[in-house]
Amino acid sequence: MSYSPGGPGVASGGPAEPAFSQAGLQDVVNSWIAAITKPSVQTFAAEVPRTSQNRLIMSVGLATVIAAVLGLISGLLSGSATGFIGSLIGTPIGFFVGQGIIYLIAKMVGGNGSYMEQSWVMSTFWAPILVLTNIPIIGGIIGLVAWIYSLYLTYLALQPTHRMNSSQALTVVGILVAIVVVLGLCAFFTVGLAFLGLAAAGGTR
Repeated sequence: MSYSPGGPGVASGGPAEPAFSQAGLQDVVNSWIAAITKPSVQTFAAEVPRTSQNRLIMSVGLATVIAAVLGLISGLLSGSATGFIGSLIGTPIGFFVGQGIIYLIAKMVGGNGSYMEQSWVMSTFWAPILVLTNIPIIGGIIGLVAWIYSLYLTYLALQPTHRMNSSQALTVVGILVAIVVVLGLCAFFTVGLAFLGLAAAGGTR
């Protein structure tokens, strides 16, 4: 079901900031579970007025730490336990940069939500997917499925977050996919050209 921009607006300035506590973390995890198991425009619309800095920090921070620990375990199992500190730093940076790109595209398409609202709502499914894809052994197997599912969740979440209709949200997701494909092709050709260059250099010796 699509979100109707002409309908009742989503109120901002919801409940007071939750404390950094076990109860606060449980509140965030409950949002994760709802986002993954009950995906709908209504589910994400309910999260928009709950936007808060503390919730966002707990969501991104908790997922980052869990994923880094799971990655470390995977590394130990494979005999190459590296990148733990880099993951703790790079994961949240990657999330917020990614949200910035999505935010700019959404604005171009006519969205009018805030960066904070978008980041919080998106984190409710980004965080559990990050954790799941870092589970030793099975994480890599579910990676592609999780990415496709995250595109669907992004499509749903954009509608109440940016007061968009379904066509606008689909346009944003389409642009995101196009960007990923273009970057992937650029990386593929760059690696291919580098390999050919090395092969040619080796053949002249």
